[in-house]
Amino acid sequence: FTSCRAICPVLSNSFAALQRDAGAGVTVISVSIDPEFDTPQVLQNYARRFSAGPSWRFLTGRAKDIVAVQRAFGAYPGEKNAHQPLTFLRRAGSHEWIRLTGFPSTDQMLGELNMEGAPAR
Repeated sequence: FTSCRAICPVLSNSFAALQRDAGAGVTVISVSIDPEFDTPQVLQNYARRFSAGPSWRFLTGRAKDIVAVQRAFGAYPGEKNAHQPLTFLRRAGSHEWIRLTGFPSTDQMLGELNMEGAPAR
């Protein structure tokens, strides 16, 4: 996702705001869909660009494992450049994932997580 110029930077800005507003109350996990490009060093630089804190993790791995993760979430587009803006949330203590399509606002994500009481922006 670090080479994406459309969807991923917009979502990353949203996740940065979520991290800032929710603080330690939320863990963000971003999974690369381009492991050939998104090396650990590239991901580290990208994390710095968005002021990612310790509760925001950037993952990469073998292409077949990333495809397996995408398929498990019903998010495999068949081609990396055809990916959609998808966000998956899971409330603490829950085993169910909430799927958001598009570009959710920080308030929407906090609401879905039942964290309306998080510090205001």
